[in-house]
Amino acid sequence: MTPNDILQIVAQGEGVNIEFKTSEFELNKDVFESVCAFLNSSGGMLVLGVKNDGSIKGVFEGAIQQIMDSLVSGLNNPQQLNPTFYLSPGVIQIDEKSIIYLKVPESSQVHQSKNKIFVRNEDGDFDVTNNQEIVKHLYQRKSNVFTENTIYPYLKFEHFRPDLIKKVRTMASNVRPNHPWQSLDNEGLLKSAQLFQTNYKTNESGYTLAAVLLFGRDDVIKSILPAYKTDAILRIRNIDRYDDRDEVRTNLIDSYERLMQFIRKHLPDPFYLEGDKRVSLREMIFREAIANTLIHREFTNAYPARMIIEKNKVTIDNWNLPVKYGLISPDLFYTHPKNPNILQVFKEIRMADELGSGVRNMYKYTAIYAKGKLPKIEEMEFFKVTVPYFDSDLVLKNKKSGGVDFPNDGVNFPNDEVNFPNDGVNFPNDGVNSPNDGVNSPNDGVNLESGGVDFPNDGVNDTANDGVNDTTNLIKEKNDTANAETVTARKIDEGVKSPSEGVNLPSEGVNLPSEGVKLPSEGIKLPSEGIKLPSEGVIENVIQELFFGAKRNVKSKLKFLLSAIAKNEGKRIPDYDKNYDLGTNRTVERYFHLLKEARLIEFIGDSRKTGGYFLTKECRHKIAEKST
Repeated sequence: MTPNDILQIVAQGEGVNIEFKTSEFELNKDVFESVCAFLNSSGGMLVLGVKNDGSIKGVFEGAIQQIMDSLVSGLNNPQQLNPTFYLSPGVIQIDEKSIIYLKVPESSQVHQSKNKIFVRNEDGDFDVTNNQEIVKHLYQRKSNVFTENTIYPYLKFEHFRPDLIKKVRTMASNVRPNHPWQSLDNEGLLKSAQLFQTNYKTNESGYTLAAVLLFGRDDVIKSILPAYKTDAILRIRNIDRYDDRDEVRTNLIDSYERLMQFIRKHLPDPFYLEGDKRVSLREMIFREAIANTLIHREFTNAYPARMIIEKNKVTIDNWNLPVKYGLISPDLFYTHPKNPNILQVFKEIRMADELGSGVRNMYKYTAIYAKGKLPKIEEMEFFKVTVPYFDSDLVLKNKKSGGVDFPNDGVNFPNDEVNFPNDGVNFPNDGVNSPNDGVNSPNDGVNLESGGVDFPNDGVNDTANDGVNDTTNLIKEKNDTANAETVTARKIDEGVKSPSEGVNLPSEGVNLPSEGVKLPSEGIKLPSEGIKLPSEGVIENVIQELFFGAKRNVKSKLKFLLSAIAKNEGKRIPDYDKNYDLGTNRTVERYFHLLKEARLIEFIGDSRKTGGYFLTKECRHKIAEKST
């Protein structure tokens, strides 16, 4: 929620979904009547610090915490609201005035405030307790629409998974320290989440369908909903059947993680910076799309939910009881949850966003992920989400086994999150440890004056070795000896003796005694050889493409650093820091880390002392593309 969002809400004025309260120094006494009315009707927004005419008064700074505490405690007090409903208020500054806001969803239950039932219309909150027809219709509407509240009186606590309840409690506490669930036992948590209810019409009490779907054992879920499943399908090559498939028939918490893992396995995650922070476009888009199909679903219908990855798009659909028909756009102020209690649990553990904000995020990040294309969200008998992505032919590969492989399925990809061998090493220093760093070589143990590694026949007159070009001790093969462009330094093979006196120096074109290994001057190219130094404009284009969401000053620093490495490869962080004055040590290390994440640079060498930073093959290809 932003100040502009609040201003737009205030500009609409009070109505069926908006209520203002002054609450300048304390909470208005009728606040819980409005919350009750929103829960019983179609939900809405409660704004504290605004007068009825829409003028912003603001909440007194010294009273903010007390008002928020009173609001939260009242929502969990059966005397103020019954059944209780956990909601989290927020504070925002507008023109140096503090506004408290509370988003209230439509509930799947009928609520009372101080033993009175309130509903909402354009004129405000109305007490309908004594109007039997309205109350009867209210209970019927809730029971018909929100099947998550179906009570199973013979369900016992032993039918649930205590480990899963513990996991959710921990996740909620990680999101919000001192979360109320932290102090509750397992049964108390289920009751607090509205998963144990009483039907006041039939006087029936028990755990609900929502409780089973969230925390039930798999055998219990199968017994109650035998047709329940979510089908994850990859269908690109074999469009008649599938290339990969996962039938998910477990609880909603684990289902979410299984479906996200399927997405991570088969879809790329391009590198993207928002400001100076790495944001996973794939996670931002599909966490919302998958949460939608799990939450806004009619579980009593036997039709399975499906998630199908096709060429250029992902389609997710499930059976639905629509509130209205048509497309859902980010401009809609309010959406209607089909299973409010399930949604609330997902929100508490951050598997779902606030109503409306998730849709806005999906539109925002899909436009970046799919290069301008937008998602499509349809509410019909089926709730359907279609997310476009770039051409899968660019990433699809064949395995020898005849299967299908994608960038994240064990294959290194330029923009993927898979670590290269030299990645993931401790800062400070160079930011990277070589794979064999810290491993003692058979030849190790005696340091030469140059800081290098001594040879088995140490003790031979050093003058013979002093004349040898230093690069002979730094030749190293990276990944594949057939790829000469990636060779920078390699130690002389074990068991090979140092050259004796009288051996011709490298400048004279004589091979080393290691039989067949030639010096760099004799045909083996270093990474910096064979590539034309790129112009600043080319480097800038590469940075703009990969870091288009970054702040301008960050992109400027990255461009300068990449240019420096391109012009003078093989140096370490302190060398660049000393020669190019890029900022503090921490700042420079962060810039190096960003370039490594984008697969533009890599560290090559046996250790931090002898290695240095070079452009990656991917970077060279990008430079070549931009140079043409």
